[in-house]
Amino acid sequence: MTDERRIADPKDTVPRDLEEGEIQAEGGTNENQAARDDPPPAGTARADLPGEKSKETPRASSLLPELLQKMSATLDALLESTERQNRANGTITDELRSIGADVRARPLEPSFSEDRRHESIQ
Repeated sequence: MTDERRIADPKDTVPRDLEEGEIQAEGGTNENQAARDDPPPAGTARADLPGEKSKETPRASSLLPELLQKMSATLDALLESTERQNRANGTITDELRSIGADVRARPLEPSFSEDRRHESIQ
């Protein structure tokens, strides 16, 4: 066991070993976690030669049509939902307009509260 793998817990009187992936109180991690997060050494990565395709490119390009198809289906469903909502809103608007026309066509009658107000004034 190395000293880097031992931390002092304020609750413990004796330092204890870090578990795999456990984060230290200072915000660091144990050696194994830190090694996974570090980029590879500079000598291990190589640039693709001109005319040579990356190993990632065929996979990404094969996923692109599937992604576009899913996006298209999602947009179609969203458009259909929006059209339904617009029709429902139009129906509600028409009903409110007809109610408003009915209210404007009738003479206003005094309400119960207005009758009581007139009685209290006299």
